[in-house]
Amino acid sequence: MPYIGNFVEGEFFRRGVSGPPEPGFLRHLFLVIYATVTYWFFAPVYWYWMIRKAQGRPICAQFRREYTPADSAPEPPEPAA
Repeated sequence: MPYIGNFVEGEFFRRGVSGPPEPGFLRHLFLVIYATVTYWFFAPVYWYWMIRKAQGRPICAQFRREYTPADSAPEPPEPAA
């Protein structure tokens, strides 16, 4: 099983490029520096997607239906006579 740090790092990078834009200059500065140090070859691609997200155009729109609970449990079927 991969180290738990890999999951944390992946989630942090994912939030940098998908979902609604998030405020915070220091977060973006950290992502730019960390992407450069960690993945220097792919960093320009990551920066492109990070800038698009900051402009309000993320990689994909996240569509999640709102959870609406049913008013009541479904009626049980009638027993066969």
